[in-house]
Amino acid sequence: MALKQFWTSIRSAARFLVPAVIADAPKFDGAYIETRLRGARDWLVPESVEGFDEHDFGFLPDDLRRHLAQCVNEFRAIAQQVASDEQATDEQLEAALPSLLGVLEVMRPDRYADLDALVIGKRVERELARRLPGWVREIRFETGNDSNGDPAVWIWVEIDDEAATADVLSKNTRQVRSLLRECVRQLEIPHWPYVRFRTSSERPEATLEVVK
Repeated sequence: MALKQFWTSIRSAARFLVPAVIADAPKFDGAYIETRLRGARDWLVPESVEGFDEHDFGFLPDDLRRHLAQCVNEFRAIAQQVASDEQATDEQLEAALPSLLGVLEVMRPDRYADLDALVIGKRVERELARRLPGWVREIRFETGNDSNGDPAVWIWVEIDDEAATADVLSKNTRQVRSLLRECVRQLEIPHWPYVRFRTSSERPEATLEVVK
């Protein structure tokens, strides 16, 4: 499956973005990522985007899918100029960096724990665009089997502290949980949604962990 290959390739290229626990991963920090990527050169190879096929991304909005394809194609064109027995030059590194960052901004391995989570998460977010309250800061997804052995998707919702005060917390979480569960049902996603909430101030200062 080409999509699975691409998912594996991009996670390998930016393995420092893969958190030990998806719910506790730090925010996507472009400056931090640029620094890490500039400190290495092994990611500037065609294999970093191996398996990409734009047709596999029908679950993305058209403009986002085209943007992803453009970034991948620009990255691949530069990577193919690097001799297999040589390191990338500084010029090649700087030229390829924006394209890889563009890919990572779409794929977000810090927010989607696995390939099914990516597909489900993007579909849910597309369906609920402009329908979620403004106090919802971020949503993260992970799939697996629940305690009964049935397919499940865990959805972690980060909300503003102001939306979690005693007088509004119950109403607010009920509203968002209902939206998410109804969305999963309407999209006919065969995973039971488990929705969890945390406030922005509750996010731990986690360290991005390198997966070797």
